[in-house]
Amino acid sequence: MRLFYCINFTYNILLIMSSDNNSLKKQFESAADLVKKVMHNGTGTIDEKGQIYGYYKQSLVGNCNIKQPSRINVTDYEKWKNWKKLEGISKQDAMNAYIDIVIALSDKYTTD
Repeated sequence: MRLFYCINFTYNILLIMSSDNNSLKKQFESAADLVKKVMHNGTGTIDEKGQIYGYYKQSLVGNCNIKQPSRINVTDYEKWKNWKKLEGISKQDAMNAYIDIVIALSDKYTTD
């Protein structure tokens, strides 16, 4: 089982990094799939998860288009804050940053 995971993980990293045959959108989708595999069961800090969320939303939607939630609802507020601070970054730049962050975090949290 572990060998399969390592092979699958390596395949996903190679898929993300090979820019010859993949569009930015395809690389982004591969990175999003990889996040689901790497950032599970409490893996990752709150800041890392917030950063991933912000870049993900900026990549798909663009600038934050929702009203600031109450600080009482900590989770929604943190999500909003991480997305809002990326205002003005293009979707393409956000996708590139998201891919870079996912690769860095996958290196950090995946053991050989």
